[in-house]
Amino acid sequence: MFIEAGVCVAVFVSMLLYFPAKPPTPPSVSASKKRVDYRRGVFTLLRKYQVFAIGVPYALTGVYGSWMSLLGVILQDKVSQDEAAYLGFWSSIAGILVAVLFARISDLFAGHLKAAVLILLFVSAGSYTWFAALIETFVLPPVPGWIAMTYISIILGGICEIALQPFGLELACEASYPVAEGVTAGLLTALYNGVAVIFFFSFMIPQVDIQYMNWVLVAAVVVSIPLTISYRESYRRLSLDSR
Repeated sequence: MFIEAGVCVAVFVSMLLYFPAKPPTPPSVSASKKRVDYRRGVFTLLRKYQVFAIGVPYALTGVYGSWMSLLGVILQDKVSQDEAAYLGFWSSIAGILVAVLFARISDLFAGHLKAAVLILLFVSAGSYTWFAALIETFVLPPVPGWIAMTYISIILGGICEIALQPFGLELACEASYPVAEGVTAGLLTALYNGVAVIFFFSFMIPQVDIQYMNWVLVAAVVVSIPLTISYRESYRRLSLDSR
């Protein structure tokens, strides 16, 4: 932790000494256009349904992030703590690598991000329903292939949840333009953290069964599907940059 703290301090000091307020030239046409000021931008976002239609699914990935931190408890008496740690580790690594790949794919198929988000949500819903069913039907000794199926369901679901986040943020920024991306990202991050706080506070309910959290994760993904379907794609920012 001391090494990590040292790296963070070094990066922070470097930013203070060098990092410019803005690049010498705008990175895109839309970036050079005048944006709505911060306060007005916040009120504009709060009145836009389309931002929340994609922003809420983004925020509900906070359930996944919180759920992953409890994976060792959820798999208690089923796998070892080391096995649970590896499950979480490989799920995160796979999600990051595939998210980078999807970023490249999204560039090739610009203007069709809603379809990509829906595919990710359906696969994620199926994966976590599969995982919840595996937990509900667990017996000792585990049936042959149970560990492998657990790995596949968690990693596949994690890939979809992590890849969904940049797509959701991009769609929200498109829907909110000309509000600055930083304002939109700030709102979505606040929603994400709010969902995570509610998830953790639920454990203060007396005699709550932690296994129900698996179905809460499934519900969070399923609820996101109709919201995403209701989102009307608008790519004003992309159209401006493509001229």
